[in-house]
Amino acid sequence: MNASGKSTVSIIVVNWNGEEWLRDCIESLSNQTYPVTEINLVDNGPTDASLSTIEECLPRVRIVALPNNRGFTGGCTEGLKRSRGDLVALINNAARGRNLACKSCSAHDEALASWNLRF
Repeated sequence: MNASGKSTVSIIVVNWNGEEWLRDCIESLSNQTYPVTEINLVDNGPTDASLSTIEECLPRVRIVALPNNRGFTGGCTEGLKRSRGDLVALINNAARGRNLACKSCSAHDEALASWNLRF
């Protein structure tokens, strides 16, 4: 939880040759109504110019560079190892975040997240 008592949110974006979608994806995640704590971009060994596409988004985005493509699950696993948020959203590079809403579930004292995505 952050200083205001809200759950912190980590977003893991798994990318492989997503140059054409990546900028829109990162921008949509950066413009959420709920404050996103961190965005971890797992660079799944792409062969395109994906990373140069988002250079101006740094330092908002932490790059997790993998030497080869480990698939969506492998990319998520590597991103989870580096995430610091109370809540984690796992998405593909072609997704766009519309609205991330988080609230506390007082009955179980845990945080819940729901997210509307468009592809």
